[in-house]
Amino acid sequence: MLDFKLEWRPMTEAPSDDGDDYLLLNPCDGYHVVIAYDGEFYPFASDDPCRKDYFLCWAKLPELDSSAWPKVAV
Repeated sequence: MLDFKLEWRPMTEAPSDDGDDYLLLNPCDGYHVVIAYDGEFYPFASDDPCRKDYFLCWAKLPELDSSAWPKVAV
């Protein structure tokens, strides 16, 4: 089981680290995983930043190595 706490920030606050993964919350369709560069959030495979008025808040996702994930039998 993964055990971590997300610290949610308002969209008016810029992301803290470039190149890291973040979770954005949208009231209509839920969560989106994005990456941050130059104080903006970008969806994977897009050159256009996310619209900040479309999301409520963001949280930085923790860095996890492969040993943190549950083992799955194949």
